[in-house]
Amino acid sequence: MEDQSKLLLLNLCSHHLTVEVSDSWLLDLMRNHQYEIHQNIGFYLLTEKLKRYIEELARLEQYKIGKKESSIQNELFKKIEVELNRINDLLLQLDEKTQTCLLFNYILSELRWPHFFSHWLLKPELQESFVKEIRYSKKVRTLKEVMKCLQIIQVRSIFPRKQCRKDELYNALVDVMTDFIRERKGIYQWTEQDEKTFEQICENLPKSSKAKLRRRLIRESKVLWTCKIDELVRFDIYLKDKATQTIIDGMLAKL
Repeated sequence: MEDQSKLLLLNLCSHHLTVEVSDSWLLDLMRNHQYEIHQNIGFYLLTEKLKRYIEELARLEQYKIGKKESSIQNELFKKIEVELNRINDLLLQLDEKTQTCLLFNYILSELRWPHFFSHWLLKPELQESFVKEIRYSKKVRTLKEVMKCLQIIQVRSIFPRKQCRKDELYNALVDVMTDFIRERKGIYQWTEQDEKTFEQICENLPKSSKAKLRRRLIRESKVLWTCKIDELVRFDIYLKDKATQTIIDGMLAKL
């Protein structure tokens, strides 16, 4: 904990040190608000077994399941359940902001994640923190990550609708995509892959959010320098704005 270089912690993550870490020590790491890297390393170590079991389960499901494989699969499900309970017990001992941050970081960095992580992020007491993570943290940097956020939000909530209102979460994603245009980040060209991803996003956004995004894009389009006279007198600005206009046009065509 006192190693300023973080080498010991980083080597724990890369399995160069075969040390069994206690849950109480992981809790100390995740409570360390002075160093965010300590918190994330703590959560990485906490979820290490869970990730391994999920990967083993995914490999198993690639093949035809016989009696032997089915037995292994059931055993993996039991191990995953044990790990989820362990993770949940420790997370509940952290403040709401830290819980949200760690769960969100995990989902953004992994191809697969337990649907329970999405449920936990949608808890009423975490909703305000989750909205802030999407809107202000700058962690959502691509359209694919916007789609990941939608996958979280669209998990069927286990809480009453009055306690889990998702409109603010959708609005936060609209803000993120608007910032992509305004700050010229997140979407640098209108590629075929971006087009497909944005089409998926539109299929999952509610009508009100799509209407809001459409209005925002039209407003951003109006301040671009893309006229013929701009090409003649401010060519550098024209080239940048023309590229942005192409992205906006592509997005509007899908809304």
